[in-house]
Amino acid sequence: MSLCLLVSTGLSVRAANSDLTVVGVVYDVGGVPLEDADVVITIVGTPFARYAVTDSDGQYTTPTDFNGTDYIVGDTIRVVASYNSQVTAPNETVIDSDMALYGATQVDVHYTYEIPEFGSLTGTVVAMSAIALVGAALFARRRK
Repeated sequence: MSLCLLVSTGLSVRAANSDLTVVGVVYDVGGVPLEDADVVITIVGTPFARYAVTDSDGQYTTPTDFNGTDYIVGDTIRVVASYNSQVTAPNETVIDSDMALYGATQVDVHYTYEIPEFGSLTGTVVAMSAIALVGAALFARRRK
């Protein structure tokens, strides 16, 4: 009798989502995995976020899963990485029913621009100065 009542009133029972693990790899513009990149994983439109750091293979994993009640199918996962003070554009994926059922998804992040090797203006100036000194030394040697 109660089953008939549920069907006749149009009510449905919502299935519980699995806890969700987000994994991925952060790559530089050349496709090389980046170690020690900071990664922020958020569920857009919610207060839920996780923070991770990539390992020596450029891989990250959410340190704690998103609880099954933190999201619904159709929510968007946004992943942003920062490395050497350079931040990637957000990479997003929509949570589908398979992710909710199996509790895992992979979101890789790719830098679309060159990351400064030395990470600061000071490092760049030092590098350029060293190159200039080597060039001057080679030039002076050729003149002798």
